[in-house]
This record gives sequence, structure tokens and C-alpha cells, in this order.
Amino acid sequence: MGAGDQSLRRARGGNETVISGPDVLDAGDGLVLRHFTLDDAQVIYEHVQANRERLRRYLPWADRTVSIEHTFQFLLDASAARQAGQWLVYGLWQDGEFVGAAGTHDIDRVDHHLSIGYWISQSAEGRGIVTRACRRLIRLAFEELGMERVEIRVAVGNDRSCAIAARLGLKLEGVLRHAQKLPSGYADIRVYSVLRGEFQGS
Repeated sequence: MGAGDQSLRRARGGNETVISGPDVLDAGDGLVLRHFTLDDAQVIYEHVQANRERLRRYLPWADRTVSIEHTFQFLLDASAARQAGQWLVYGLWQDGEFVGAAGTHDIDRVDHHLSIGYWISQSAEGRGIVTRACRRLIRLAFEELGMERVEIRVAVGNDRSCAIAARLGLKLEGVLRHAQKLPSGYADIRVYSVLRGEFQGS
């Protein structure tokens, strides 16, 4: 286990173990995943602003992020959710430059599964950054958080994200019809998943 793995924190809450996750994850080739702090609000907001039109096609929260105050609130919510063991959000820094975010959500500590989500700036697309980030998060889920199943949900038509799921070895389980309301209308959602015994982490 690396330094990030050793920083895994578990806080006892009632009868459950709350998992807050490592502060930093090394995904290799200069890519570092780091938990956000309030000091990151400005750079996050600037990237959302610069990528708003492409983000809003598949990420409804982009339309709700219309000021830096909304970004501050997101960071506060993310911190609270981390402490509660509900979701973990990491900023993506490639060679020291902020390029997007990725994380786990819907963490189920009873049935041991979670989902992964992400976004990246257009200027950083096509470099394998999201694939490496997701691979590291899947390793986190299986090796450190004790999950049995990881899934990625992708709107039909989001071909780049579908390709990432396939590249990581996730299997398409099916399609949820009209499962998400997007600016363009209701979208069908593809559900991809991988089990602990199936994942090839390298």
C-alpha cells in the first residue's frame, strides 16, 4: 500500500464504519487525484464556465453552477458527504494542472457497491486521463473500501464515456429508459458494471 492508501481513515459512526478515503491517489503518468478543499473553488468554477455548454449536455448540475458561491456550496456538501461515507470527490491534476474531477457516489456499505462519475475539460480530452482516474477509483473501491461491485452509468449518445467503460472492462448490463432528465429531454441510461473478481487493475 502507498502513502495514499495508508491515509485511509475509518471513523466509527453508530454501528457502521464510515469510510472517508485517502486524501490523495496516484494514478500514474503524472496524474494525481486529490480531495478538494475550499481553496480549489476558483479553478473549479473557471473550468466549469469554460466547458459549460459541453458539460450541460449530460451533467445537469452544470446549469445549477452559475456563480462561485454555488461551487463553494458544492465543496462544503462534498466534505460533509465524505465524512458521512456517502461519496468521495477528487480533483484531477495532470502534471500539476487541474483538468477535471472524478469520484465515487451512492456508496452502499451494506450490499458493497458504488458508482463512479467524472468530468474533464475539453482541453484535456484524448489523453487517457479519465480512464486512468477511473481505474484508480475502481482499485480504491475493491482493494481499500471492500466493495464487490462498481458501476458507471452513461447517457445513450455519450459515446466517449461509453468507450471509457468498455476500455476498463465493464460489462453493459442493460439500458434504463428515460432514467435521467437532461436539458434536451429524458435520456436513456446505459448501466455498465464490473465485479471484484473480474477487474484487471493494471
